[in-house]
Amino acid sequence: GRVVGGSRTDGDQILRALRPFIYRRYLDYNVFDSLAEMKAMIRAEVQRKNLKDHIKLGEGGIREVEFIAQAFQLLRGGRERALRSRRLLKVLPVLFELGLLSEQQSQMLRANYLALRAMENRFQQVADAQTHTPPDSAKTRDQIAQSLGDADWEAAWERIAQARSEISALFDDLFPFDGKSENPITVARWRDPSGEGDLDQLLRKYRSSTDLKSLGERARSRLDRLVAKLIEDYDQRQNLAVVDSVLEILMCVARRSTYLALMAQHDEVLDHLVNQCAASPWLASQLVRHPLLLDDLIDRRRPQREVSVADRVASRLADTEGDMEAEMNALRELLIGRRFLVANRLLSGAVDAREAVNQLSEMAEAMVTASCDLAWRDLRKRHGIPPGGASSLSVLGYGTLGARNLGFASDLDLVFLYDGARADDLTDGEKPVAVQVFFGRLAQRVLHYLTTVTALGRLYEVDTRLRPNGRSGLMVTRWESFADYQRDKAWCWEHQALSRARVIYGTDETATRFDVLRREILTRLRDAAELRDSVVDMRGRMLSEFPGKKEGQQHLKHGPGGRVDLDFLVQYAVLRHSHDLPELAADYDLKNLVRTLEENDLLPVKADAVLDADRWLRQEILMAALQETDLWRDPEACEILGPITHWWERWLGS
Repeated sequence: GRVVGGSRTDGDQILRALRPFIYRRYLDYNVFDSLAEMKAMIRAEVQRKNLKDHIKLGEGGIREVEFIAQAFQLLRGGRERALRSRRLLKVLPVLFELGLLSEQQSQMLRANYLALRAMENRFQQVADAQTHTPPDSAKTRDQIAQSLGDADWEAAWERIAQARSEISALFDDLFPFDGKSENPITVARWRDPSGEGDLDQLLRKYRSSTDLKSLGERARSRLDRLVAKLIEDYDQRQNLAVVDSVLEILMCVARRSTYLALMAQHDEVLDHLVNQCAASPWLASQLVRHPLLLDDLIDRRRPQREVSVADRVASRLADTEGDMEAEMNALRELLIGRRFLVANRLLSGAVDAREAVNQLSEMAEAMVTASCDLAWRDLRKRHGIPPGGASSLSVLGYGTLGARNLGFASDLDLVFLYDGARADDLTDGEKPVAVQVFFGRLAQRVLHYLTTVTALGRLYEVDTRLRPNGRSGLMVTRWESFADYQRDKAWCWEHQALSRARVIYGTDETATRFDVLRREILTRLRDAAELRDSVVDMRGRMLSEFPGKKEGQQHLKHGPGGRVDLDFLVQYAVLRHSHDLPELAADYDLKNLVRTLEENDLLPVKADAVLDADRWLRQEILMAALQETDLWRDPEACEILGPITHWWERWLGS
């Protein structure tokens, strides 16, 4: 719809007011359900009125192309601004770009739609009327065929029939309607679970739910069918925990019958949900806490090409119109969805542990960048810009973020720096404040975006204790002060941490400046014995703070040869040998660092053995998070960590 007369201002205002109801924030799968039912009625109408030659209303006609595009617009337009075009031919390529249709499907719809429209135009030209069926005259039909470049009418109509067949096949795939009905035996068991078995007891718990009693007849019927299928799955799988998880999810979304609508129509959607809950308790708990994840889980069409994380963030924030709460929830929705996607890819084998942690780290960087940009916008409105300009803030990422080894529940180690002005200089706004005050408030605003708990939770826990002077230091430090601290006052463990630090937010110039400082510090000539004692002492402190032991068990992170030992060994190597091998200070990647040590005859074990242990550790730690298990393992299972233990004994052992 668009304004075609009267007051354009009033008309645009009405359309803006209607937009949230047309393009909804959450995916509305009732669109598919309704269209599927409408399709059945249309097909019945085609048969009843003998409209098989009607190229608009008939099977595979113009209307079906429009329905496909409009359904995706209604379904995804609330999140994807590019889908809100009024022009069908602009929407079709966007469906491919977003991965909702394949490139071949998008191009097929466009070509066939244009072919049908061209034929429709010829019908109406010769009839001088709004008609959508071929003329009766054979001579006129041949004239139409020749005007379209076909040899004769038979060839033209065969080409149109092929186009309609292709459209119809896709329409049937997208909007199936087969009148499926539930299994009466399993439905009866769900409606009256009177048995004494574990499954019946579980079903009775959910049957007593007040949410179930308030469902409408249609939603109740859909739920009956889904639970009936779930009972059948239990009979094969005998996994009560999976049934419990899926039932909890179904109850969470029962009032939003849009999800029930799609799952009831597509058997594979429920199958996929069951498989996900069976594969990972973490996935199941995420679905219970965040039902919006079903939007991604039940989308059967994976994107044909990836949209960059940065572009995805920018697109989502563009629709929040400066509303802070909406911005915070938009970022949280994106992060929840991304973590869920990475977990699915890891479980399916589509990515390995190394790629999974890279993707999680990339998303964290995007969240920090977005939070910094939003904080800048908020503060500059109130106080203006400091003398150094809008590019004077830098954020350093330490720890797992700096090393690009972020897990599913990792926190962020951040340090805030500013440049280009003295602490007592003033900003240039209507309410000027000292630069030190401005950047302190800016950092607090960034932390507000990252750590505030909303209905969707928080983005990340953030640790800022690695800033100069730790908790007693200023939240934001001048570049010069930071550099002086690293040169003259930092402890050995702070230089260990610096080996994994990098600029997460800032200009290229800032990143280069930090890299120069970092290399300067890391390539210092150090006393080997003093360095060794400092590293071992810090490792001992960490062990003393680690809570307890499990008899006969080895911890993957804090135990011998675990994650911490490997990280400390690599950090020690960088501090010990970068003076003679500057390339160690230039790299962040553990794999490259280990290879460099081996190539220079410094590694007391085989690099391949260390890297195999590293891969195993990454995989085990990530999978433990997805299985919601601890990191204690039988020592026999940890034999692969032997090379790390041997390396530690050779370099840092007593």
